[in-house]
Amino acid sequence: MKVSDESGILLAKGSFTGSSGRGGTNGYCIFDFTVTDVPRGSKFYEVEIAHRGGLSYTETEAEEGLALSIGD
Repeated sequence: MKVSDESGILLAKGSFTGSSGRGGTNGYCIFDFTVTDVPRGSKFYEVEIAHRGGLSYTETEAEEGLALSIGD
């Protein structure tokens, strides 16, 4: 995953730190990730995981922690 600023400049890259889930009809997967050393002061931060398009967050929102969903 990567974090970019409002100009699209790459600020930091992260890594997956764990996973859990459940199989079956209503199965799901949860992937934990961490991105460290992201510089402060951008108007917003775009977080992108696995080339699926980025989502934008303010600095305050990002500091509170993110929960991203792919699919339903």
